[in-house]
Amino acid sequence: MNATRVNHNTVILLDGSILVIGGLGKDGTGCIALHAAERYMPQEVFGAPSPVWAEMAAQQKDRLYHSIAVLLPNGDVLSG
Repeated sequence: MNATRVNHNTVILLDGSILVIGGLGKDGTGCIALHAAERYMPQEVFGAPSPVWAEMAAQQKDRLYHSIAVLLPNGDVLSG
């Protein structure tokens, strides 16, 4: 991952990639909420020379330890 996270949610997407959403990270002063989602594209599925982490759109609200992420039937991810 591009950022170390705790208390995040992980969803396996329909194409085999993995979406990591929310959680806490650290900055110089302590813990902060992470808003940017990250998508992991494993070598075994996508054939890249190394695993790839891509930053996705940021969430507007903090999603910490009492949060969920669910893959919906149409392929969208609901985070709440």
